[in-house]
Amino acid sequence: MVPSSLFLKRAMFRRATFAAALFLAGSLLLIPLATAQVSPPRPAAPKLSKAPARPKLIVLLVVDQMRADYVDKFFGQWTGGLKRLVEEGAWFRDAAYPYATTETCVGHSTISTGAFPATHGIVSNSWWDRDLGKSVTCTSDPKAKNLAYGGASFKDGDSESDEKHGGNSGNRLAVPTFADELRFQSGALTRVVTFSLKARAAISLAGHQADGVAWLDDTTGAWVTSNKFGALPFLDDYVMKNPVRKDYGKTWNLRLDRITYTLKKLSVVWHLTAGVIPFHIRFAEKPLAPIPMAHFTSNGKRARLPTPT
Repeated sequence: MVPSSLFLKRAMFRRATFAAALFLAGSLLLIPLATAQVSPPRPAAPKLSKAPARPKLIVLLVVDQMRADYVDKFFGQWTGGLKRLVEEGAWFRDAAYPYATTETCVGHSTISTGAFPATHGIVSNSWWDRDLGKSVTCTSDPKAKNLAYGGASFKDGDSESDEKHGGNSGNRLAVPTFADELRFQSGALTRVVTFSLKARAAISLAGHQADGVAWLDDTTGAWVTSNKFGALPFLDDYVMKNPVRKDYGKTWNLRLDRITYTLKKLSVVWHLTAGVIPFHIRFAEKPLAPIPMAHFTSNGKRARLPTPT
């Protein structure tokens, strides 16, 4: 006779086997369902491209009085820098100046600050100062002192300032320029240098804290700076070795055929004194001819060339 305990063990074994088989069958049935619910693998995220390296040199070039249509008119004559800017750079054709006075100081200040005259404070080359009760220029500063490079003789107050005493600076600019902001964000390692034939062009591009600002004084023919900016020893040495007077008496010869310089329906006198650019040019129906460069007179005053007929 078989003990009852054995029957009990067999019954328990069968039940366990049935439960295991049922669990295994359910698991196999759930695999396709679970697989169908799994989302497809996501594509790998693209690697972020490295940020472009910061430029080591930024050049801001402003050509005063260069009309937009000159690019189309003279592009065929260009072979170097300007042509490369047009072909390889970005050309913004819808530029406009939505303010009244498009003078040198106003335009340069607008370009350098990205603000309009009502914000940057430069509304003209000169204006009437109500507080002072007199006319002032956009760069005149009674607390500044102008200094000449190359040991040239120079007296207080240059031809661009109505101040009898004082010099030039960017004190009338009410907001920072691009150069100011670049130097603020990059630290003292950033160097800012500007130069022009005019103080109002060089200073309005530089701003308030440039390392070196230089312009050509049209009363003495000297390269000038202000004590509000840093002096550049290498520029002083260069001016000493290459004085402006060394070019007096030379003749400016046209690079292209004379006929290519004909500007029809245009009769504008461009009068630049001998201290700035010693040419006196009349654009008219006739092509331009080579023009001899003028001299300063013995007393150092400007010598004007007669108007060509």
